[in-house]
Amino acid sequence: MFWPRDIWGRYASSLAEFKDPAAAPAALRCLNHMVTDALRHALPALTYMSRVADPSIFRFCAIPQVMAARTLGLCYNNHAVFTGVVKMRRGETAALFLGCGGMDDVYSAFGAAARSLAAACEASALPAGDPSAAITLERCAALDAACCAGLGLKAGAPLPGQHRGAVLLARLLRLALAAGLLAALRALLGVDRVAALVTTWAPSPVATAVGAAGLAVLLSRRAGGLGVARGVA
Repeated sequence: MFWPRDIWGRYASSLAEFKDPAAAPAALRCLNHMVTDALRHALPALTYMSRVADPSIFRFCAIPQVMAARTLGLCYNNHAVFTGVVKMRRGETAALFLGCGGMDDVYSAFGAAARSLAAACEASALPAGDPSAAITLERCAALDAACCAGLGLKAGAPLPGQHRGAVLLARLLRLALAAGLLAALRALLGVDRVAALVTTWAPSPVATAVGAAGLAVLLSRRAGGLGVARGVA
């Protein structure tokens, strides 16, 4: 973990201590402090991106920043950071990727991230007496206000959502993936066996797609791998 000692050293004598379930409160306070420290870079990042004129360079800079802002919200006060992997869902990642076309999109994404993080802070960290909670809320409020100003909105006004086209395209990509994996499953087992498996294991349309996709990945790996399935996995 590449965390600065001047932060985590306030909550433990070594990073390994955070793995101990008994140290969960200290681990969360350290994590929240880290997220709060990262928030101080949000406003300079917005200023920098607003000055990038070339569209391709802008997207190259903006997409990672938008994903980072969202990931900060996912990590905040989330002990799963110390026990597993915390990251955005693929569909959400695709929607952000496809919907990041200009500063309005960045302002909307950063503003939404600031509001989500502030809500999490007010609901959990602040009542628990988190020492960095007040600064967290202050920085979230400043970021939210800057995003609203960038969008020409009053402070606290509803933020525009992601582009509908980007969200729709992300959904279509997920459906195409499920269809491709189902075709691979049919090639391996045959249509009749696939129909029987789907009927037995996944009676609903949604469960059918999910179950068939997951089963196709497992079978393709055991069979030596289909290029598409292995690439996705």
